[in-house]
Amino acid sequence: LPCRGARVSIQRMRRLLSRIRAHTLSPGGRPALRLELETDDIPAAGQPLLAFLPGSMAPLRTPIFPSQIHSDGFTSTELPTTDWTVGTYLDLLGPIGSGFSPPPQSRRWVLLALGRTMDRLLPLVDEAIDRDLAIAVYSDGPVPVLPPQVEIGASLEDLIEWSDYIALDLHDPMRVSLPGFLGNDIQPAARIELLTDLALPCGLGVCGACAIASRHGWK
Repeated sequence: LPCRGARVSIQRMRRLLSRIRAHTLSPGGRPALRLELETDDIPAAGQPLLAFLPGSMAPLRTPIFPSQIHSDGFTSTELPTTDWTVGTYLDLLGPIGSGFSPPPQSRRWVLLALGRTMDRLLPLVDEAIDRDLAIAVYSDGPVPVLPPQVEIGASLEDLIEWSDYIALDLHDPMRVSLPGFLGNDIQPAARIELLTDLALPCGLGVCGACAIASRHGWK
């Protein structure tokens, strides 16, 4: 195990029930879920919930990320399975992690999706528009239809130099090193936050297989 011989800090997660209000489309145009939650339980951009349908035979929980956040719940990035029917309740753990946290003083946001769709970044589009901020997106794949306030970037280097906040959704963390990705001559003044995937089979840290080494020990 990655944590063998080390003391592991296991995050205590909330357990929630959420009713499936509807099958819908995400802002990115993909089949998705519309879930109901209390205000304090709604995930932020980049925060997943681990979902299980009570009574099903699924061996593991399914991560669900928000693509749009509402006052009474959220729209997921996808519809994991059609077995999750309207009106049923999901058993949820989370939200997990801190999510994206743009600095309050930032005014120029860039959203980058590499090796995956932009869906997990889309709640930041709504937030930037609500705050009347400048926002641009860049992806190495298809870009969904976005509000007219959003610029579709053509030059990654120009976007990085222009930005003061960068949210990066990266499919494979081994695919790119940030110094090489940013370029040797680019010194961004931006705060950069990275979302990538780690295996979280249970969400409880029972075996420690999902543990990572941090500056403050194993987490």
